[in-house]
Amino acid sequence: MTSAVVRGRTFELEIVVKLRKVGIECMHTGGRGDGGIDIRGRIAGIPYVIQCKNWRRKIYPDTIRSLEGVLTRQPNGTIGVVVAPLKGKFTSGVIETSRTSFVSGFSRCQMDVGQKSKQNRAPSPQEAKRSYTYDDILRLNSIENCLIDMQRSRDDIMSNIGQILEKEKSKLVLQREKSSSSLRLSRYYAEIVDKSKALEEDRRRITSLRENIRSRRVALEEAKKRYQTGNGYLEESQKILERDRESLSSTTSKLCVRQRELVADLLTIYPIDPIDAKTFSFKILGVPLPNSVFTGCDDEQVATALGFTCHLTYMLAYYLCVPIRFPMIPMSSRSTIRDPISASLGESRQFPLHAKGVDGYRFEYAVFLLNKNIEQLMNSQGINVLDLRNTLPNLKYLILSLSSGQSSNPRKIIPHNCAIPRNTNNAIASTSNLDHLLEEEEREENLLSFSKSPNTSNSIRPIDSSKRSRNVINTLQKSTIGSHQKSSQGFELGVT
Repeated sequence: MTSAVVRGRTFELEIVVKLRKVGIECMHTGGRGDGGIDIRGRIAGIPYVIQCKNWRRKIYPDTIRSLEGVLTRQPNGTIGVVVAPLKGKFTSGVIETSRTSFVSGFSRCQMDVGQKSKQNRAPSPQEAKRSYTYDDILRLNSIENCLIDMQRSRDDIMSNIGQILEKEKSKLVLQREKSSSSLRLSRYYAEIVDKSKALEEDRRRITSLRENIRSRRVALEEAKKRYQTGNGYLEESQKILERDRESLSSTTSKLCVRQRELVADLLTIYPIDPIDAKTFSFKILGVPLPNSVFTGCDDEQVATALGFTCHLTYMLAYYLCVPIRFPMIPMSSRSTIRDPISASLGESRQFPLHAKGVDGYRFEYAVFLLNKNIEQLMNSQGINVLDLRNTLPNLKYLILSLSSGQSSNPRKIIPHNCAIPRNTNNAIASTSNLDHLLEEEEREENLLSFSKSPNTSNSIRPIDSSKRSRNVINTLQKSTIGSHQKSSQGFELGVT
């Protein structure tokens, strides 16, 4: 006796053979795990599935409904077919259900009739064009019915979907609002977390700033106390400064007066007098000194006059605190002068201010350096030199300008060995002590600068009045301007 599985598989293969004979594309898929589909294929481009039921009992509507469930997993427009061995196997419920469903029921007899009609067709006496057969028309009719049923089902489904959507519209709106609200709420929660972290950081920073402000407030209080104390010291220091300024002003004025007196005393010690106004010749301490031209002159007399001039220039530089460029050693008629600047000189940089026993050019260069020192002193007092060769006229012009206070740049100086004593309060010494020191300085300088001469006495002559000094200066200026303006024929120096 044949088993049900064999009978069912044989029936499925038989249906496949019949379909292929009538030209319908199909594929057998039956077997274990076939998902309720025994045969699958396409007809006129429309997919279909067949479920074969070779049962001895009748087929009920639940078979149609199970195939409808299978169709829900298939592409849209798929047709479902249930095939049984005999038409009598279908109950009336199956036939009624298949009318309103995508599933149709066929028996093997219906397929056999279509196949036999195709096989027993009488041949045409003429080879006419092939037309549709009965089976084709039947198949097209079935497909049309299926399409109509599908359209009806589609319309019903669309209307049902529209009704459901209209009925559930408010719920859908609420769901969308709920989802958007949930999204916003999650963002708000994230922002709250970030803001909380930032708030904690700000609180820590505020705490540290408060501590810093507290420490600064303490420091400001201490600084305020120090400031008040410093202000007190400053006021006291300003009072002391005012007193010191007044004392300095009075002392400076006295020093200026004393400076003019000392410079005038130098002119008294070494008087410079004119010999002949026409030739612009002068003598110092009664010894004539030509203006840088010594042809036909007595060498010893010239050396003596240059020694006096060297000593006078040296003392003027000392009183005016002017560091001369060319150091001098005043030794009367054997005075010398040194040139530490010029690069063209060799090791011998000491030049004599006497012409006896030395080369002529060294003597002339020494006189030139002496005139340059006098020019430096005049320039330091704002006095222009008209002719560098006029040694004694330039020197007398400088002394008269200083003693009368007509120099444009008077230098207030303090002698090197005249130190100002200070007490423990850094106050300036009293005026009486300073005057005493200045008198001692004057006495010492007079002793150093005084030299004997047949034309002078041992006493120091008094200083000329201011009016007389101005008259002499004016006369000297007129004589100097009237002299020739020819530049000095000297040696070129390494400095200006």
